[in-house]
Amino acid sequence: MSELMNIRFDLDMPMTAFEVVTPKHGTIEHCALAAGEEKIVEVPSSDSFIRLRLPTGRTVNLRHAGDLQYLITPNLIRRSATPNAVHSIERGVSAFEYYGSRDSLIRPDAITQLSRLRQLSIAQVEAYNTMRSVEVLDPLRLRYGRLYRRSQISGDVETKLPGDFNVRWKPAVLGMVDEDIDEVYFTPEAQDKPYELTIDGRRRFQIRIPGSVKSAFVRSDLVGTNHYLISVRVGTVSSDADAVGGYIAQSDYVSARTLLDWARLAVSGPHSGETDPYSTILALYLLLRLEPSSLMQDSLKALERCHPDIPDIYIIAAAHCTLGRPRRAKILNYIKQSFDVGLPVYTEGLHWLTQMLRMLGENGERYLDRLGQETQGVVWSSPFTALAYDFDEGDRIISLDVAYALEL
Repeated sequence: MSELMNIRFDLDMPMTAFEVVTPKHGTIEHCALAAGEEKIVEVPSSDSFIRLRLPTGRTVNLRHAGDLQYLITPNLIRRSATPNAVHSIERGVSAFEYYGSRDSLIRPDAITQLSRLRQLSIAQVEAYNTMRSVEVLDPLRLRYGRLYRRSQISGDVETKLPGDFNVRWKPAVLGMVDEDIDEVYFTPEAQDKPYELTIDGRRRFQIRIPGSVKSAFVRSDLVGTNHYLISVRVGTVSSDADAVGGYIAQSDYVSARTLLDWARLAVSGPHSGETDPYSTILALYLLLRLEPSSLMQDSLKALERCHPDIPDIYIIAAAHCTLGRPRRAKILNYIKQSFDVGLPVYTEGLHWLTQMLRMLGENGERYLDRLGQETQGVVWSSPFTALAYDFDEGDRIISLDVAYALEL
C-alpha cells in the first residue's frame, strides 16, 4: 500500500534538485524545489527516502523515522561535512534521521582543527572548502568558536596569501584579510561587465568572474609539504542561478533538467536579462543544452541590446543559429562579436565555442587558432573561464580549485 511523502524547503533553502528513492534505491521521481516550496510524492513505503543532489556534485541522503513529513533546511545540509554521521533532529513529535554524504572525505577533526589541513589529501581540502564556502557570505559569522577577524585593504593594493600569491581584481575591489586562516574576502559591487581576478605567484591564474558577483573568497592551503591548493569561491546575487551554474559545471544534466521551469521563466519575463544578465545567460545555456526553443530569441535580442560587453551572449546566439538550418555567415558574425569583447565568462561558453569552430571547417580555423593562443592552460574544472600561465618548475605543485559559494 502506497503512502504520501511531503517535502518542504524552508524559506532560506536555495533551489536544489533531489530524488525520491525507494528502499531498494530505485528512483521514483527527480524533482527540484526552491525556498518555501513543497511537493507531495506517492511512495511505496515509509522506508522511502530523499537523496539531495547538490550542485557541488555531492549527494546527501535524508531519511525520516516516521511520518514522511520532511522540512529541509540549510542547517540540515551543512551537517554533511561530517561523513557517515547520524543526527536526530526533533521537530515536535517528528524526528529526522540524517545520514551524512557517503562521498564526503572530511574527518570531523579536520572541521575543527584548521591547522591539520596539511595532513589531508587534495580531495579532502577541496571537500572541506566546498562544505564551508557558505560561511564567507556572512562576514560576521563565528567560525568554530572564534571570531573571523578581518582587516580591510584598499582595492588597488595586491593582497598576499601564503606561498607568496598576490590577489588582485580588475576593476579594483576592496578586500578583507583573514589573518587566522589565510584567505581574503571580497564583496564587489555588481556591474555589467565581467570582472577579472588574477592570482600571481610561482604560477599565475586569471579567472573571469560574473559581474553579478556578490561575494567571493580566495585562500591558499599548503597540503602536505609540496602542494599549494588555491581555492576560489564565488557567490552571485542569485543563489538559484548559482545552483544552475553548479549543475552545468558538474555536467549533472539529470538534476539540471529539473530546473527547466526556472530557466524558461528567466528567459521569458518582460524584463529578461535587464537587471541580472548573468542569471539569464545561465538559463540560456541550460535551455541550449536541454531544450532549445524560440523562447531564447527574444531574450538574446534584449541581452545584445542592453549588455553588449558580455561575450557569452554572442556565443549562445551563434550556437542557437547552428540548430535547424545553420546560417554560416550569421554564426561567424556572432563569433566575431564574441572575440571582439573577450573570452566567455563561463567555461560552458568555451565548450560551445570550440565545438562550433570545429564544425565550421576552414571558416573556423583562424578563430580556432586564435582561441588556442588566448586560452593556453585552461582549467576545465572551473565553472568560470580560468587560465593558468607561467608555471615555475620547482619542488612544489600549485593547483587551482574554483567553484560557486553555495548557500548551504
